[in-house]
Amino acid sequence: MLTSTQIENATTEDLERLRVRIEAELEDRRGAKERDHESAVEVLESHETSAGTFQWQMRECGHKERCNKCKSGKRHGPYLYRFYYRDRKRHSEYTSLKKARALGLERPPVPRYGAVGSVASLSDFIHPSARSCT
Repeated sequence: MLTSTQIENATTEDLERLRVRIEAELEDRRGAKERDHESAVEVLESHETSAGTFQWQMRECGHKERCNKCKSGKRHGPYLYRFYYRDRKRHSEYTSLKKARALGLERPPVPRYGAVGSVASLSDFIHPSARSCT
């Protein structure tokens, strides 16, 4: 940690190098936080409403070291979450399956996983010779 005296006595070049290093560190940390969140959550469907955005999500449970499902790259769910803004802050809340059905939001099917963490698509099950449309 730099003291105020060290900062005051630093040259402009020293301060510029420090600024560049701080910006790079902040960018790395922000990127790591986003990557951690992206790997823990998979959005299946999203519905915009006046009450906020509803998302069906597959999620890691937070016990990755002892949960066999999370260890294998699969996730739990799908669960419905509502995202909304209040006082210029983003909030989220879990919505029960019963409430989701009352809102007309049916639970999507659980995705089928192929390789660790990857969702199998319909084309994964179609023989290559049958993929052409001719």
